[in-house]
Amino acid sequence: MYSLERAVEQVSQWPSGKDKERARLAGLADEMSSRCKEAKKVWEGYLASPGAPGNPFALMSWIGAARTKQLHEINLVARDALLRLTAAAGPGAGRIADLDDDVIEMAYRQLQPGETGTDAAKNAIARLDEQIGYLGSLRQRLLTAKSKSAPAVKPAAGKKKPAVKKAVGKKAAAAKPKKPAKKPAKKPK
Repeated sequence: MYSLERAVEQVSQWPSGKDKERARLAGLADEMSSRCKEAKKVWEGYLASPGAPGNPFALMSWIGAARTKQLHEINLVARDALLRLTAAAGPGAGRIADLDDDVIEMAYRQLQPGETGTDAAKNAIARLDEQIGYLGSLRQRLLTAKSKSAPAVKPAAGKKKPAVKKAVGKKAAAAKPKKPAKKPAKKPK
């Protein structure tokens, strides 16, 4: 999820003192993680009682319309959390969030040649486990993201700032060619 990586980059640019905002974004990552766990239970429910094999091309016919709809609704909630997280992190992440893949593994796809519904369910569970782990690490990164900019050093009270010396050399002289001095014009007699 490229937009989530961009969100962490954006948050790392935030100045210090935005702990509440960082915690809110981490909460949205937790929400996405809990939606992945919910979807995992749906896939595991299918594996517990797979039923009759469906169409060899449509995964939805294997797991059933009710489970497919349930996964879709879970994904809508997870997608909303993703959009809120990336929009709150900054425009660099928010504007590309619509291009990301679905947060959870959906049933709206074709089966690969030789793949069964149970194979697809096992792969979906494995992908959701990876997603849950990734969202957990993302949560930590959001909470610990610190500003990369170095703090400005303030001079002590009563002391002047150190003067910055300008480098004078051949390059500086070559950069500005000297103009010949204009001679005053002679007045006519």
